[in-house]
Amino acid sequence: MTNAWLQRVITLGSFIFWWALAAWAWGNHRAWAVASLLAPLLVTPLLLGIQCIWAALINRSEKMVRPASLGQWLGAWFSEWQVATKVFTWWQPFRHLAIANNLKLTPNQRGIVLVHGFFCNRALWTDWMRQLRQKQLTFMAVDLEPAFGSISEYADAVEAAIKQVEQATGLPPVLVGHSMGGLAIRAWAAKHVGKSGDMQRIHRIFTLGTPHHGTAIAAASHTLNGHQMRQASKWLMENASLLPHDFAKYCTCYFSHCDNIVFPANTATLPGADNQHIAGYAHVQLVFSNDIQQACMASLN
Repeated sequence: MTNAWLQRVITLGSFIFWWALAAWAWGNHRAWAVASLLAPLLVTPLLLGIQCIWAALINRSEKMVRPASLGQWLGAWFSEWQVATKVFTWWQPFRHLAIANNLKLTPNQRGIVLVHGFFCNRALWTDWMRQLRQKQLTFMAVDLEPAFGSISEYADAVEAAIKQVEQATGLPPVLVGHSMGGLAIRAWAAKHVGKSGDMQRIHRIFTLGTPHHGTAIAAASHTLNGHQMRQASKWLMENASLLPHDFAKYCTCYFSHCDNIVFPANTATLPGADNQHIAGYAHVQLVFSNDIQQACMASLN
């Protein structure tokens, strides 16, 4: 059962449910029928609003960066509503395989491996894949499945992608992980490199909104990988003890004080890494940051 299939079921099922409820209520309960028709449009912004308020309250004590202003939160909330709707109701359920990986032999031209986050799939990177294809660059976007398994189980999928990009280019690739995808990269490093291993197989690692130290919102999760992303979780501590000693030196960690999923904000940073604050960006919105995209693309040169 793929992540794309699950998201198709959820997307189509929710629309069928609300439209059927509206049809049933239309004759005698017109107001309820209208509310049912509007529900699919209103649930997402409502949930995002709750997440933003929760994150804003937690981030008030954040010392690493200045807390976001109300205007920044409102902008992040609205932008996240737009991109999340596109990603979760169209790209990921129905456009999962629309853009194929590019693994043509391109000697001496560095490639890139894209790793999505929790309950997403490779279509999250649609904009990135379009740009990479236009530039004729080698890339592979992985699918992390099963959707709710252990993060450790994703290490082999990352390894397989790295090997294929290595074989196509002859060079160590760049890795980009969004959210839990950054932890999947850490799971790969712990399993396939090890504490005393050599990180020379990788040119650079970029993490976007990755809960390196867990996130407060994971306390509400009931999945295995959700539990592993709780603050000070056993998985995070064990993984940190297995990482190569120079792992952080290879990392650029992007984080935001408006991240509605990974908070407190500094949980998306690593000591010893190049930690970059992207002000005013919500969680999925980080994937759409032109500055981040250009920095990752420039590292391929």
